[in-house]
Amino acid sequence: MLSSLAFCLLLIIGAAPAQSNDKPQVIFFGGWGATQEDMRTWEARVRSDLEYGQRYLFTGVPYPKGAGWREGEVLRPQSAKSLIEHYVQLVQKNPQREFVLVAHSSAGELVNAIGHRLPRSSRVKVVLLDGFNAAVHVQNKFPTICYYASSSMSQCRQRIAGPTVGCKQGKAGNMCRHFKMLNSSIGASARLAEGYVGNFKPNLNWLTQIRGESSTTAKTENSASSGTPGAR
Repeated sequence: MLSSLAFCLLLIIGAAPAQSNDKPQVIFFGGWGATQEDMRTWEARVRSDLEYGQRYLFTGVPYPKGAGWREGEVLRPQSAKSLIEHYVQLVQKNPQREFVLVAHSSAGELVNAIGHRLPRSSRVKVVLLDGFNAAVHVQNKFPTICYYASSSMSQCRQRIAGPTVGCKQGKAGNMCRHFKMLNSSIGASARLAEGYVGNFKPNLNWLTQIRGESSTTAKTENSASSGTPGAR
């Protein structure tokens, strides 16, 4: 027979919610060339973030092997098809969890394909960071925000200018603005291979926008940016 203390402990444990199951899950699809090591870097930094790290589950997904960066080339290899199937199944098998599907650059085509397979739902949210436009079916089914920098993403109904502080003006600063979407500390002379290295400071301000939250960090960085929200 259980002692009264043991019985009380069992009641407490049984009543306590599984905290990890209550957290929204952010699935971040790295852009063209993003490796597993890049995603480990991203995951480590976002999980240690003081504002967001303990409030979300974070998963970084490397770019599928053999996939090109142009629209139409991303989904060709089997690696891309398998990745899409995996995350469609993950969302479908966890109907109580909120998911935020985030894609940087060309990986937006992966999220468009995943969204095509999923039913309409307010618990799935989509964020595209400076890449292909959000597909019409994605925008019809899920809350969707596009952040633009080097790409205009003009077909997105809700689009917001990305951070530009520290980047050169015009085409010369495109790579800098492109990677500021995910790494706030990227330098003005950023190159393709530098997106996830160096003094990596994750940019997670899009979480406050897509979930309707407030953030001191987001307000500070957005007010310093020369970009303005675009047409909806």
